[in-house]
Order: sequence, then C-alpha cells, then structure tokens
Amino acid sequence: MMRTFTECATCRWSSLCGYLGAGSLIACGHCDVCRRNGSSRAQTGATRRARHTTFEIGTVVAADEDTLTVLFDDHGYRTLSRALVEGERLLVDI
Repeated sequence: MMRTFTECATCRWSSLCGYLGAGSLIACGHCDVCRRNGSSRAQTGATRRARHTTFEIGTVVAADEDTLTVLFDDHGYRTLSRALVEGERLLVDI
C-alpha cells in the first residue's frame, strides 16, 4: 500500500483518506501531486461499495487507468487489474 501511495498520480490527501476508509472525494490542491498537476480542490472520483466474485463486499478506495484498490471487509486491501475486473465483471456496485 505504501508503494501504491508513493507512486500514485492522484491527490495524496484523497489517497490517504481512501486508505483510512474516510473516502474523501476532494483533491487537496496542496500536495506535490496536486501542485504538479495544477489541481485545485476538486472532486477526484467517488468511492463506492462493491461485491467481488471471490472477496465479497468491499469499498473501492482508489482507481487509476490500470488498477483499482479495494478494501474488502473480510480480506483487507487488494490491488486489482482494472482491465480484468471490467472484462470479467468481477466487481458489481451495491
């Protein structure tokens, strides 16, 4: 998870809030990523509850073009391939 945090291309505040389960939708506008991207406080994407075919229910806490990070209620954090999840319909919104 720390590697994901350090290599992410999205707001660090939003990523940290997602990791802690707070699910912030707002980019901070102050972290290194926001400053580099010229972001102001803006929505970064919604966290959502979903059901996985194997890991059951969890919360999508981060998403980028290649991966989804999901905090599953009974299985902890998992980083999933977005292409595989979408292609095989492994996550269903609840």
